Amino acid sequence: MTEVQIDSSCLPPVQEVCRDFAVLEDGALAYCLQEQEIELHYASNIQKNQMVQNDRRMATRLQNQEVEAQKSHDNSRPPKESREGDSKNAQKDLPKKPGKGERKKVGDQEKDESGQPKQRASRGTRDGVPEALHWEMAKLELQIQQQFQEDEELARKLQEEEQREESRIRARRNREQDDDYRAAQVAQDEEIARYLQDKELQTQWGSPRQERKQTEPPEAQSHCNAEKDSWPSGRSPVLLRIQTDPE
Repeated sequence: MTEVQIDSSCLPPVQEVCRDFAVLEDGALAYCLQEQEIELHYASNIQKNQMVQNDRRMATRLQNQEVEAQKSHDNSRPPKESREGDSKNAQKDLPKKPGKGERKKVGDQEKDESGQPKQRASRGTRDGVPEALHWEMAKLELQIQQQFQEDEELARKLQEEEQREESRIRARRNREQDDDYRAAQVAQDEEIARYLQDKELQTQWGSPRQERKQTEPPEAQSHCNAEKDSWPSGRSPVLLRIQTDPE
């Protein structure tokens, strides 16, 4: 099995790898939060629609029950009493039968502002609608309003949580950038210190031969020069012996 050769010179710094990993982690966290928010909003919409449908079915059922109760009440009235009551009402209305002008005046009064004839509300109704249905509609509107308020509160909390998460991510990135900057600054300071130290060492020990010449007394320097002049052809005796000796 062949080993994979990795060029260590092309590898990125550790700080850069950590920063890229933190960015990927933050992106994954933001995606998870967004998915949770979408699922929660979808579930709340489904629940709200189911509640509205249930309330509508209940209101329809109550209205049908009210209509059936009214019909059963009308049907349970005795026919004889109904005829006697109708005849008595007719006899009472005969002496007080208005004229043509009065009937027109009364008819005009019974019309509303839009020109449509007014509908007389029956007992236990409001504007032609059963009282129980009014109560159910008011209850339904109150529930819808409460649901809207709860949705707004939930959306506000989710937005605040998202803002806090973004603030934490931004603060962590700033800290990482500050750490990278400090590390780079320390490395640069160390490099400058090494450079200054090398320059100082070169200044102190760069020319030892010249320093030795400066520290030697004049007599020693003149003796060395005289000895060098006594060599034949200006060469050292050791070098001449090496060159003249046969192998």
